[in-house]
Amino acid sequence: MNRRVAFRMVLRILAGVMIVALFGFVSYRRHESTIRKTEVDIVNKGEFRFVHENDILKLLEEKHVPFKEVSYGELELRRAEEVILEHPAVQAVEAWTTQDGTLHLQVEQRKPVLRVIDLLNDSYYIDEQGGFMPVSEEYTARVPVATGFIADRFHHQNMTLSEIANNDSILAISETDDLFAFIRLINRDALLQALTEQLYVDTNGDVELVTKWGPKTVFLGKSDDAPMKMMKLKLFYTQAIPTVGWEAYESINLTLRNQIICTKKTI
Repeated sequence: MNRRVAFRMVLRILAGVMIVALFGFVSYRRHESTIRKTEVDIVNKGEFRFVHENDILKLLEEKHVPFKEVSYGELELRRAEEVILEHPAVQAVEAWTTQDGTLHLQVEQRKPVLRVIDLLNDSYYIDEQGGFMPVSEEYTARVPVATGFIADRFHHQNMTLSEIANNDSILAISETDDLFAFIRLINRDALLQALTEQLYVDTNGDVELVTKWGPKTVFLGKSDDAPMKMMKLKLFYTQAIPTVGWEAYESINLTLRNQIICTKKTI
């Protein structure tokens, strides 16, 4: 091996050592640097107001998660995320730091699709994932309300509607799974969403839709064939109603397969 080749090899080794040392120094300095500020970003705060920035900071303080004037090494990002997820209105959270000494907390709120008021006058939300969500004393979401003979108490058992759907014995006594099946389909269609005022569960556990205009009551029954029922309802409103007029019928019954039974208004 000639001197030139050996010299190049030494240079490469020295360069590698310096790079490793530099990264180690930067990592050490970062580890010892101090968090100087915390920024909380509620990503969907324009849509809902269940969670505020101060709520998140207060929760971290109450759970004794250090985040003020602490070094990067003392900061527990995973623990901070776990604590924030304990908030009943939080769907997801991501925590990270930047070189300027900032702790970033990005928080996504849960999205309610229906508010339920049951037989015991207990009120709660069902979110878009089929989870039960408590109401807030500070904020009320503008979503349809379900009332009537709703006896489910599963919202007290930390269950989700997907878990209920996979348990036949529980499913047989549940009303909220039918409500969720209908509201999910309603929210996928702009016309049906604009049409819906309220959902009501009768003594047989059948679901009724109370509308904002047109026939006041739409009898939906159970959520069996729910997509077909919603399709028939939309066809009725887009094709039949413009012909007969908005005030022609008192109610629509969609509980029978392949039929739409209309009851005319009596003068």
